[in-house]
Amino acid sequence: DVPPSIDEITTLRVVYQNVNGFSELDPNNKLLCHHLQQLQCGIFLAAETNVNWRNRTMVEKFKGYGNKVWPNHRLIVSSQTCGSDPAHRNSQYLPGGVAIWVNDYWATRVLDCGSDSHGLGRWCFVTVGIKGGICVTIFCVYRVCAQSVTLAGDLTATRQQFVSLELARGKTTS
Repeated sequence: DVPPSIDEITTLRVVYQNVNGFSELDPNNKLLCHHLQQLQCGIFLAAETNVNWRNRTMVEKFKGYGNKVWPNHRLIVSSQTCGSDPAHRNSQYLPGGVAIWVNDYWATRVLDCGSDSHGLGRWCFVTVGIKGGICVTIFCVYRVCAQSVTLAGDLTATRQQFVSLELARGKTTS
């Protein structure tokens, strides 16, 4: 169903979706921002992007999709720190991750933004100011699926987070 039309200046429409992975090969990714514009989406929250947001090429690619629709927008992202490791830094794919697109008018209202300070790629946030001095903070959060760490593959979001948390506790994973 198509939501009712809104005044995009006085009403903020937030859309959330677990996208279960963006793929560069999927032509729908290039149309994503067009679809969001048709929905009059002010902020789009995407969980489980499976994009290595630590690869600047990927960030610029997805910013470019937005540039074609909105002359003014913001992209806030988070992915696991292992995406910066030499073995993965040039990879486009990294399980997990989240992204927030702040579109058009609302991009001019951004007061603050940030991401998971532990480097797990679980969440990011944006704070926008609205008239009357009111601030709204919106989080996009990804929770890994419940699965056994011993059965999880080496690069799954579950394994990435387990290894990071164990290292932070001073334990080895071998």
